[in-house]
This record gives sequence, C-alpha cells and structure tokens, in this order.
Amino acid sequence: MVSTSEPQRSMVFSHPVIDGELADNNIEPFEHIKQIREALGKNTDSNDENHEVVDNLQDLLGECLKKLAGDLYSEQGHFVLELIQNADDNDYSDFTNEVIPKLKFIINDKHITIYNNEKGFQKQNIKAICAVGKSTKGKHKEGYCGHKGIGFKSVFVVSDTPEIHSNNYHIGFDAADRDHVGYVCPIWRNEYQPILECEDNYTWNTCIRLNLKPDKDTQEQIKQKFDSIDPKLLLFLHRLKSLEIDYENYYKKIFTRYDHPQNIVELVENNSKCEQNNYWLVIKKTLSIPETLQQKLREIKSDTVSTSVAIGFPLQSIEQCLRTNTPPPFQNLFAFLPVRSYGFRFILQADFEIPASRQDILNGNEWNEWLRDEMSQLLPDAYDSFNKLPTILKDIPSASSYFQSMDSIQALKYFLKFIPITNEVDKYFHGFIQRCLTELREKIKFPTRKDNSEEEIEWQLASKCVIVRDPFILKILSSNILSKYCGKYFLHEYLYDIDEKILLLLGMEKLNIHEIIKIIKKQFLIQKEANDGSIEQISQWLMCVNYCLEQMKYLDNNEDDTIELKELKIIPIENQTKLVSTNEMKIFFPDTKQINFSEVDEKLIRLLNDLPTVKLELFDYIERNHVDRLEEIKELLKKFGIIEKRHGEIYGLLIKPIFENESKWKTKESETLMMYLLYVYENIYQKGYQHNKDFDMDDFKTIVQIKCQNNEFYNPMKKTIHLSLTDTSDGTISKIFNTNNSTYMSDDYLNYIKPQEKNQWFMFLEKLGISEFFKIETILYSK
Repeated sequence: MVSTSEPQRSMVFSHPVIDGELADNNIEPFEHIKQIREALGKNTDSNDENHEVVDNLQDLLGECLKKLAGDLYSEQGHFVLELIQNADDNDYSDFTNEVIPKLKFIINDKHITIYNNEKGFQKQNIKAICAVGKSTKGKHKEGYCGHKGIGFKSVFVVSDTPEIHSNNYHIGFDAADRDHVGYVCPIWRNEYQPILECEDNYTWNTCIRLNLKPDKDTQEQIKQKFDSIDPKLLLFLHRLKSLEIDYENYYKKIFTRYDHPQNIVELVENNSKCEQNNYWLVIKKTLSIPETLQQKLREIKSDTVSTSVAIGFPLQSIEQCLRTNTPPPFQNLFAFLPVRSYGFRFILQADFEIPASRQDILNGNEWNEWLRDEMSQLLPDAYDSFNKLPTILKDIPSASSYFQSMDSIQALKYFLKFIPITNEVDKYFHGFIQRCLTELREKIKFPTRKDNSEEEIEWQLASKCVIVRDPFILKILSSNILSKYCGKYFLHEYLYDIDEKILLLLGMEKLNIHEIIKIIKKQFLIQKEANDGSIEQISQWLMCVNYCLEQMKYLDNNEDDTIELKELKIIPIENQTKLVSTNEMKIFFPDTKQINFSEVDEKLIRLLNDLPTVKLELFDYIERNHVDRLEEIKELLKKFGIIEKRHGEIYGLLIKPIFENESKWKTKESETLMMYLLYVYENIYQKGYQHNKDFDMDDFKTIVQIKCQNNEFYNPMKKTIHLSLTDTSDGTISKIFNTNNSTYMSDDYLNYIKPQEKNQWFMFLEKLGISEFFKIETILYSK
C-alpha cells in the first residue's frame, strides 16, 4: 500500500464544518438521525417482552444485511464503481460552465476519503442510505435509477465504520454493532477528522470516509482496483465529468471528459508524468418505452417513459489499426459503468438490469431483452457518423495530424473492423448481430474499381460488389464487362486487407461461376471458331472459371454447376474449327503424355489420334505463359468431362459406339477402321477378353466391320467372309473352285501381325465367323 502521512487527531466541532441551510427539511439533521435510530429500536424505552422482540428482529435484519453486503459484493473493488455511480446520480443543478461535476478519492493505508461537489445530502437521501431497497438519488429523465438503496452497502466489504459528512449531517455506521443493525443504523459523529471545504474552485459539499479494515490483502486489492480504473468510466455517465484518484503523498491521476460537436467525446488523463488525450465517437439514441412494458416495470422503473442507449468507438487507435491491419481491442459492455466483455470491439451502453455484483447483465429479463433488440439500430447509425468522420475530426483543433488527414476510405476500413462476428460474441447477442447486419446491408457502400483508373472511385452497395484479389483475373475480366453483363462491380483494392468474412457477412460475393458462364455465353461465344486469338482467350476464360470454382469451394457432386460446365461450348478440338461442349461428344486429353502406357506403337497412336481431342495448342499456350496454372486447368477440364486416353476404356468409349452407328463408321478412313479391329485383337482378345466388362465377343461380331479385298467393309454376320488365298503359291484352289463370287478378307491386316502370331490371329478371326477354309454348304435337290 502507498505510504501515508500521520493521521490527524480526532476533533470535536461545536458547529457543522460544512455550512448551509437544509432546504425543505423541517427536522434538523441530529433530530432526523435520532428518529431513524428509534425506528430501528435504538434509544427507546421498552419492557423486557418488547425488548426481546426488537432484539430478535435486529438479529434477523443484521444477518440479512451482512449477507447482502458480503455476498453481492464479494469482490472488494465493486464498491468503487457503486460510489462513482452514486456520484453521477447526485444533484449538480445550477452549475456554471466553469465548474464541472467532480468526484475525488484520497487513498492511504488507513482511509479512503471521497469528495464530491454535488449539492449535498437531503433528508430523503439519508433515509435511503439507512434502508434496503430504497433510493432517492435523482432519477434521470431517461429512466436510469440504479439499484435502489443497495449501492452504498458495498462499502462494508472494506470498512466496518464508514462515515458520511454532508449538509450538516455527520454520521457513521458500525458493522460490528452488537444489535446487528450497524449496516443501516446511523451513529451521530460529534467527533471527526477535518474535512476539505474547497479546493481549486471546487466546493466539496459531501465527504465519505472509509476507515479501512486492517487486512493487507484487502488493501492490496483496493489499490489494484483503483489502478485499473479507466477514463472510459466517464463516457456514458450523465453528470459526472471529472474523476480524481489521489494516492496521498505518492501520486495522483485525474480523468476529465470534454464533449465536442458531432458526437465526439474527448477523455483527458493527467498524471504526474504526462497528459494523454483519447477521442471517442459516441452515438446516443432515446427509446420510447412501450406502454405494456412500462406497466410491467413500473415498480422498478417508476414512471419512466423513455430510456437512452449508446454505442462508443475508440478513435485513438485508428492509425495503428490501419497501419498494422489489426482489429481494435475488445471493450466491456456498460450499464453506465463497465460490466464485462461480451465480445464487441465497441462499447454498448444501456440501462441494463444487472445483479449487484456487476459481473453480468440479467438473462431472461424482459427489460434487458427489449433494450438489446432496440439497440440494433445503433451500429447502422454509427456508420452514418463514420461517413462524416473525416470532416468532423478536421473541426477539432486538438485532434492529431493523422485525424486531420483521414479520408473516407480509411474511415470505412476502420468502421469495418468493428463489425461483430458471431463466434466472437456472447450467444446472448447473436440476434442483435443479425439485426445489425440486416440494417447495414441496405445502407453501407463500398469503393469499387474502374478500368485503367486508380483515382476514379464509384461507391456501391455490398450486394453489387464482387471480391477478386487475383490481379491476373482482373486483367482478364474487365470492370466494364462485369457491370455490363452482371450489373456488378469489383471491390476496390484499397479494401483487400479487410477480413473477407466481414465483407461476405455484409452481402458481398466472391466471383461466381454462374456469372462467368453468363459472360462467356453472351460476350465470348459470339466467336465460335477456334483461331490463334481465341486459344488465348479460351485459356484466360478457363482460368477465370477455375478461379471461381476455387473461391466457391467447388465440389464434384455439385450437379447444377457440373451441368452448366458441360453445356458450355468452349472446347477447341483437333482438326476442327468449331468449338464444342462435352455434352455433344466424348472429348479426350491430347497426346500420350496423359497416359501411362507400357508400350506405345504406331497403330495405337493412330487410333488414339482418332479420338475427339482437346487441341494441344491450348495446353502449349498455358504452359508457355502460365505454367503455374497448367495442372489446375487440367483438373478443371476433368470437371468439364474431358477424359484421359486410357486404352483400356477405348473400346467402350470409341470403337463400340462408332461400329454401332453406320453413319459414323462410314465417315472413318479405311486405316482407322482396321486399327479398331487390331486394337480389339491385341488389347482385349490377347489379354483375356473375359475380364473386360465392356467387351462381349458375341456382341462385337454383330457390329464389327471387316475390310475386304474389294476395299469395302462388311459385317461377318451379315456377309460370309473368307480368309485370303495368298498362301496358295500356284493358285491351285482358285483353278479348282470358282472364287469370283466369294468375299475375301483384305491382306492389309497381315502387315501388322507378327509371323509367330498368325495362328492366334486366325483363331480370333474364327471367333468372329471368318474361316481359313471355304465353308461347305449342303444343297439338297431332287432328280
């Protein structure tokens, strides 16, 4: 504890130290105190029976009061807040501008002395102090009345013998009173220490002296509590403008509040080392209390018809928060004095009903819930003030140079750092957040970028803004195109450092795949042929689509998006000028680098090249110009439905569909159709076709087309096809049999068959109904 001077000797005064007539009091202070004591069973003559009844009542009352003062104020520091609240409730009428309401604490290790320049205690005030549940401290017109008669009792946590000296009242209390009513039974003090009458133009009409309990732990907690007092205490008090804390013979600090125009409040802290100024934006609103609620709360709130609520934003941290991109610190919720943090970075103030411990607001309280719901307009109202903040601060001469140079974008960015996020805020206020956001979405505007202009800025509602931070995408997709086809605008890069969650909560969107598809359909696909220019443009749009899907956390099972992508005619095909979609045909990735082949021969490459394939030029362009995005684009094309060339799937995807459709196979080159048959032989038949779920030999022989020596193709189930007779060197068979009317398989196939595999090849052909020998047909005829 701080060091102290020698305590002054008690003195007896024959007249009040603080002079002044007791206005509207017919009973002199001493007589008034005597009456209160008699009402509590003190100084009265009574018989033994009555005396026993009084003693029992005193015991019961004393225990109740002791529990009240102890349980509700278990933390020693609460009495400080209650005394400040009481001082704010006092009467300071007729004050001039030169004198402001002030409260002063003088602290040493023996006493805490409190001075207040209010008008002084009146008869009704003394009566309330000597009771429980009553208060006459001037109720504000907006309805704040505190906890009735309880506040002063909190001092008994630190003092058994507190004293009050005001307007010729000199009374004390004694918690150790043997009759157990010392918490409310006043004792007239004929002897007391001297009291300051005035100081620095302040007339101290009221003095409260707390004689501290001889408990070192308690004294240390008291010191810590006073050390933790912050100037913010003054922000929402109705009357008190100055607070002084004087550690006797050690140091002192003084907090003073100055009100500037346009809702700006300046808090000044003076101590022995320096003076510090802090500025706040405080928005207040008066609420009319519904008649039904007035009736329910009349016993608590008397005849109150309105109440005030407020929201406060610290301005001193603007520069640091914007420079370091950090949020302002969390603030306590206030019920005229701080309660606790509920997760807001601004201060919410209202006449909340709170328990005497001041550690929370009452849950399930109809009054508190009405206040909470009505306060949701405060944050949108504050946005209007932030819009004007640069102009407002320029009109305050004492404001810092940074304030003087603030612009509208900086003011908006700072405001956005106060937007509450649900997972940071106490569940009690989640509905409050949603109502605030709903209001803000309809009014808050953001700067948007213009093409080729960093200086020209348009302000748009969040619902009109799109978040894109990738500079490459911004080069591809101009602001003019976005606004022309979608009616939206790119958020200006000045706000890129704002938390994206906040922007989304306020109604902003990331670049949407549906908007990109709309733009591609309307603007890009006017050009339907793939040329050198469109390959570049196609690659850029693909990168835009990929960016959107990444921003939207695209999932493969998102059926609607997949359908839209597959309908988009944006795929350039080899050997074709028309752009196609994957809905029109099966499309494959180019070249064999996409496939893990153990062996690749010429006929397989020729077969693969017959597949509808994305132009290799597209990938070459991306690899040359945007190599870091190449793999992303390949994955994107898989979402479009582009297929890798896995030769195990070629039969089902290519050969079978073509052989089944006469109009398709007739458009194919002769060499290509031959490759189809050779592919089935080498990659399906030789490897055991029974294990290929897509292949059925009986089905295949009904659709396959075989090249014959007349260069025509026939199906062996519809026309009898024989193996060629080239192995007969002298042509004996052809001399014996007439072969002119027979159809022979082309010898061109044998160019791809190894000599040691001929027998296996012939066995394969036999499965298809093609025989090495002539078919002998039995013809029955009669003589």
